[in-house]
Amino acid sequence: MLDMDRKLGPWRLRVWGLALNLLGNAIALFGIVRVVRGGSPWLLVLGAAVTIVCVAALALPARGDP
Repeated sequence: MLDMDRKLGPWRLRVWGLALNLLGNAIALFGIVRVVRGGSPWLLVLGAAVTIVCVAALALPARGDP
């Protein structure tokens, strides 16, 4: 099981996950703009995948919670 409360550098893994989620959301939004303008959807797929993985990992409860 992933310990999201472990420190990695100046912040805990949960904070790093939130920052990565924000980046994934930004990539997905940029990908939506590219799809609407007639471009390829690979940025949308990449951003959505990063967001889904981050949300799944961050949804784990903190250790000690009932």
